[in-house]
Amino acid sequence: MLDALQVLMLDNRLFYHHDTFSHTEVMLYSGLRACGVNVIVYPWNERYHAPAVMPTDAWNLQFWNMRGGMNGITQQPYSYEQVCRMRFDLLIATTRLTDTPAGYDFLRGARDHFRVPFALLRTEDGGNAAWGIEDADIRFCADVPVDSTEDVYPLGQCIMYPLAMLAAREKIYGVHCWMSEYNNRRIHLIQFLRQLEGTHFVGEPRRDGGIGIIPYLEALTQSQIKYGIRGNGYNSQHLWEGLGAEGVMLIGDFEHRMPPPLPQPDIHYVKLDDENIIEQARFWLANEEARHCIAVWSRQWVYDHHTPKHRGLYFLERCKERIPNFRWQT
Repeated sequence: MLDALQVLMLDNRLFYHHDTFSHTEVMLYSGLRACGVNVIVYPWNERYHAPAVMPTDAWNLQFWNMRGGMNGITQQPYSYEQVCRMRFDLLIATTRLTDTPAGYDFLRGARDHFRVPFALLRTEDGGNAAWGIEDADIRFCADVPVDSTEDVYPLGQCIMYPLAMLAAREKIYGVHCWMSEYNNRRIHLIQFLRQLEGTHFVGEPRRDGGIGIIPYLEALTQSQIKYGIRGNGYNSQHLWEGLGAEGVMLIGDFEHRMPPPLPQPDIHYVKLDDENIIEQARFWLANEEARHCIAVWSRQWVYDHHTPKHRGLYFLERCKERIPNFRWQT
């Protein structure tokens, strides 16, 4: 029996002196821990760890559920000297860390010290042109266009909430519309949806303000159909929340790749018809039986295939394929 795989994840706080982090990093951290991997984050960042007491404010409640709700883990902070004395099997860093010469020099020194492979994670808010990006043994990216020929694996978002938080509720809204009017397609869609009675417009409720995450999730689970325009691709938390919230998700064209398996139209979601928005919405509002089938299938499918643990497994399997002698076993 092999010892638990031990991974060092270098946090952005090394060279960004503020509380910065990425949803993709938190998701990967949580997923790897759920797979039994011992992930050491340096410098220590409380954003990755579940507090002992459930917070009452909506912003931190979201991340309490992302970390504690999924796998209930905490971790003590480690000093630089303690980390240097540890043994690791893999080093993970992000482009936010490596997009400065100082950050890359630190990363190169860490790699030389530990003598382990290096995985680069290009996050949704990370720089595309990073120092030493060609040095990575394997690369992952939150946003990989569907037509990209780049040698990089997609690692988009997933469902981040325990099933209980998206429990089925009585449907009191017809349509759940969560998007801002910042491009012509959304403006066009919102103008049509305003003609429908029972449409619940949430607007752009950023989770650090706005309506807060709890009212947002409640409205999502109380709606019969939802629209997946925000994010323009798979890398959108709203997409996964909508699929998991027991309802019909109307989704536009996907612009980004994602880890398999892919959702299938008319089974897990409905492809948005831009030319017949009102007619399509009225059809699905009127067909309760068909709507219920898709809602149940999509909800089960998301929790069967697209949780942080599934993203962690996908990450480890790709590393085993690309990195010689990578010792992780399922």
